[in-house]
Amino acid sequence: MFHLGPYYGGYHDNPAYLSLFWPSLKQSLYLSVQHPGMFDPARHYAFGTDRHFTEITADEVEDIIQAMKIARVAFLEGIDMLLLTCEDDAFRSILARSDESFPEWVWSDKRHIIQAVCDEIKKGRLVFVPKRDDLRACVEAMRKRRRERPAPVERTERLDPRSCAQRMYGKTPRVPQNLDATSDIPEAMALADGQAFEYRADIAGGDTFELAARSISDADEADCFAAYRFEMKQCDFVRAMTQDVRAYGVCKETAFHNYQTCRGF
Repeated sequence: MFHLGPYYGGYHDNPAYLSLFWPSLKQSLYLSVQHPGMFDPARHYAFGTDRHFTEITADEVEDIIQAMKIARVAFLEGIDMLLLTCEDDAFRSILARSDESFPEWVWSDKRHIIQAVCDEIKKGRLVFVPKRDDLRACVEAMRKRRRERPAPVERTERLDPRSCAQRMYGKTPRVPQNLDATSDIPEAMALADGQAFEYRADIAGGDTFELAARSISDADEADCFAAYRFEMKQCDFVRAMTQDVRAYGVCKETAFHNYQTCRGF
């Protein structure tokens, strides 16, 4: 069964995408809102083209899912227009397609019925299905935007932890000498008689300093986050296709671990 996931508001990756689905808001409500079990994104996307739905790749399905999320926002923002064009029976019939049961007071009032329909769409229990042309136009617009983005700059040199620390603190870092030696100074006198640490190059280049001065540039941080977002999209695809909560959790954990490793943690 197709799973779009819940909508929590605030999704506007590109407001121009929303306008691509305005023609879909004019189609019959009976056609545009379906039960997720009756919808196949690959079949809907490929219908009317020279491609079979089995030829749709996993990356394309991921783009279709993202476009469906944008279409859902367009539907929720255009609900006022639908109120002027749709009869009460249309919303009542759409709400009946949900697997959820509703109390009698919901069915007795048009406002409650419409609110219930919107809530079901937000939760992903009902799916707004846009016109195929609108869906394909949105997918193509997202791909075009990705192609126009500048390619990320690859890291060509290894970060020097000493130079990173020097930029952070404004002076040459100092580390204690004789780290492995046992101190003979009484505990009560240790702080009062302590001497300033001296910098030694052989110690500063060791593992202790490598751990203490870990840092990356803003560009590297952006690259790491971009890779993390891509992996999370793959996780969303796994969840949408398999409905396996455990696999989705493992996928998210792995993506976050890779993100932290990329950032130097």
